[in-house]
Amino acid sequence: GGSLYSSSGQKLVLRGINLQYGDWPSARLAGIHAIAATGANAVRLELRNATTAAELTAALDAIVAKNMVAVLMYWEDDVTCRS
Repeated sequence: GGSLYSSSGQKLVLRGINLQYGDWPSARLAGIHAIAATGANAVRLELRNATTAAELTAALDAIVAKNMVAVLMYWEDDVTCRS
């Protein structure tokens, strides 16, 4: 029906902010806390080729700790929709 639902069956409307995390993970991790402070319930987390498993885990742990949803996005020039 075009709706998203949480694992508990509640209808979920994503209201979030993009975080270009993959460009500078160490500098951008704190951005997750700032995003949560806005009342957002989701983070669109940009990942890059160089994003390590540890960096991804740190970001996902921070997002889950703030009761937000992670929307993962892989961004590299060779996989974007360019002509």
